[in-house]
Amino acid sequence: MAHSNLESVKTHPKYDFTGGDLHVIAENTEFIIHRYFFERESAKFRSLLSSPSPGQPQQGSSKLTAIRLTEVTVKEFEKFLMVFYNPTYTLYPSTTASDWALILALADSWQFAEVAKLAIRELEKSTMSAIERIVLYQRHGLKLEAPELVVHYAEVGRRGFPLDLRESKMLALDTVVFLNQVMHAVEKAKSGEPTSPLSPTDNVALIKRVMEEINLKHAPSAGNKFLLAVYRHKLKTFRKQQHSIQTSCGVW
Repeated sequence: MAHSNLESVKTHPKYDFTGGDLHVIAENTEFIIHRYFFERESAKFRSLLSSPSPGQPQQGSSKLTAIRLTEVTVKEFEKFLMVFYNPTYTLYPSTTASDWALILALADSWQFAEVAKLAIRELEKSTMSAIERIVLYQRHGLKLEAPELVVHYAEVGRRGFPLDLRESKMLALDTVVFLNQVMHAVEKAKSGEPTSPLSPTDNVALIKRVMEEINLKHAPSAGNKFLLAVYRHKLKTFRKQQHSIQTSCGVW
């Protein structure tokens, strides 16, 4: 970066740490932070910050060699850094769902795998439809078969109505096909009919996991199971008594 271009760059008032050994510039603001987090958490930054060739300066070691982030604003990078510099461990009371969606997007782009997992855990606490979650998570790294998506597939599968046009356009084509397969399996299970055979390429194992999740959600509790057993016993006894009365009266 040319010296003349650095004259307008100002140091961030908060992210200017004594002992900071990583210089990053977003827009016209320099962040002096700790490379440890970026080398530990990100394969992309680990490669970027690897030892330079002999005679070459270390990338990010000074304002002159600072890493320039052209894809984020100052505010967006501040939100991402909050993950590492949050004053209260594991608590993020002022971070919104849109903030976590942004953090997930950047974590996916910059290959921060653990940060992406954190963002998803926090997003799970927010109000969002199953379709919106599936779209968001798949857009930023999760594959069709990701375990984190099973509960949301199950929610769509048991809702009782098909995907509409808007939802189908939001989702990837393979996810639309898969959710249709799940809903087909649910309807077959409700009617007691065997599910149509699927080919090995039709995500049989994943559909089975989703169906198990649906059954788990609908399984009666221990208390309800007891009441159901009592009801069935009384009904059986009542039917026997009715049969005896009808037989003695010559009805049968």
